[in-house]
Amino acid sequence: MEKFVTQFSMSDVRTNVTVQVLKENKFGFVIHLSDAFEGGEETPGDDERDGSLIRDENGKWQLAGESKVTFSEEDVRELGEAIERSYLRV
Repeated sequence: MEKFVTQFSMSDVRTNVTVQVLKENKFGFVIHLSDAFEGGEETPGDDERDGSLIRDENGKWQLAGESKVTFSEEDVRELGEAIERSYLRV
């Protein structure tokens, strides 16, 4: 599965995140609380993901299932927009 590292604003703090493409319009993510490039480049397993994000047919981003991280609606939107910029090139 394809993965990439990007940044988004979470609660007004620039945050690094590794995003894994799960399927069309669905992405798993792992939040980095330190420099994303300090660790290895291992693809996170299902149990290591902090959560998943989906983009519905209207283009709105939503959490898919439970998340290990508490997100505001703004955080979800910001992460979705970072995915669009980095991967979907929207």
